[in-house]
Amino acid sequence: IALYILIGSSIGFFFIKYAKSFATSIVTNYTKFNDRNSIKHGLEILKNILSDIFTFQTDENLLSFYAWLVLAILIIVIIAIFTKKLKIKFNNKQWLIVFVIDFVAILGIIILSKWVYVNGMGHWYFVPTYISLSLVILILFESVKTNTIQKKVLTILLGLAVFTGSLSTLHYLRYINPKTFKSQIDVKSEFLSLGEIGIIGNFWNSYIVACPNPSIIKATPHDAYVRNQNLVDEVFAQPKLYLIKNMWLNEFPDTINQFGYLLSKKGESFEIGGCKVNQYVRIQRNELIPLSDFSFYSSAIQNDSCILINKDSLLFNSKHHVWGPFIPVGIGKYTVKLQVEIEKAFMEESFALMDVVSNGGKTILASKELNFTNNKNIYELDFNCEKRYRNVEFRILSYGTLDFKILQVELIEK
Repeated sequence: IALYILIGSSIGFFFIKYAKSFATSIVTNYTKFNDRNSIKHGLEILKNILSDIFTFQTDENLLSFYAWLVLAILIIVIIAIFTKKLKIKFNNKQWLIVFVIDFVAILGIIILSKWVYVNGMGHWYFVPTYISLSLVILILFESVKTNTIQKKVLTILLGLAVFTGSLSTLHYLRYINPKTFKSQIDVKSEFLSLGEIGIIGNFWNSYIVACPNPSIIKATPHDAYVRNQNLVDEVFAQPKLYLIKNMWLNEFPDTINQFGYLLSKKGESFEIGGCKVNQYVRIQRNELIPLSDFSFYSSAIQNDSCILINKDSLLFNSKHHVWGPFIPVGIGKYTVKLQVEIEKAFMEESFALMDVVSNGGKTILASKELNFTNNKNIYELDFNCEKRYRNVEFRILSYGTLDFKILQVELIEK
């Protein structure tokens, strides 16, 4: 048994590690464990989910009925064990131990896993535990002595559970999502009538739209759940762009930021392929960036109207004194406009360095020295993005020669 568990766990771990190496976005959280607070919160999420299921608070009443059947089966099996109405064969006993250990181990790993926690403790992660527990129940059912009341009741309950479980799938498809037995390929084929299009939508509702013909329809989840960044560029390269409201937006906004682009609503929304959609077009960005979005040393003073950098309040070195706001910027030409108010200056001199960077400063898009000319200065710095960046910063390195206030930062797309 120990060898079986060791080999199985090792193969599973290295297969996942190998598969993850081909991911378009490499992450490391899938190998980390939760801290105490995360474990506690994860268990709270599970408790709430189970509570909703057992109290019929979900849209799937058949699932709730199925859950009560499984609970009843477990109780009767436990009673059979304590009343000695159960006789397990040696061969079955070995497999019973394997599946019990498998159930406990996988459930424990799921609860400890950082990756599962940050993805909301989704029910799909628990599929192996469902399988292991089902096999445990079947082995115990087979071991209950015949001609006993426990065996007869278990037979009825198991039959009901199998029937309910099978029926619940059909009920979900017909009445909850997607509310039809029609093939989703056929349903989503209606999108082909729109021609070559790009689609942005919910994670679960985007890729399936492209299934009828991925060479014509390019789709990606919205920027909060995107997985493949290469698909994003293909989506925006299409002649027309549509957003899907289902499972994402409450209403179609007049403008929306996605992947560093500003999109504007065009025309009215309409139904197609079982989805509520609206066309959007890309427009030029011209936005004031809130000063509260920037980071700075604690010795700098920030209020609603400015960030004050005092030459006497900082240990001036090679570190930048203002940085952020880590915003996405799409492909194109841009200008960042910085409005500064100078104090206590007596001659024309360079007082700071401004740069535009990404990837934590590893990619420098543009830089410029700021020279004092009058007591209220506006500085412009042009930069070009030949690809999309997800974490652009506008940084200020003060030379410590004078006091100045940052009044406004504006990003303008040309």
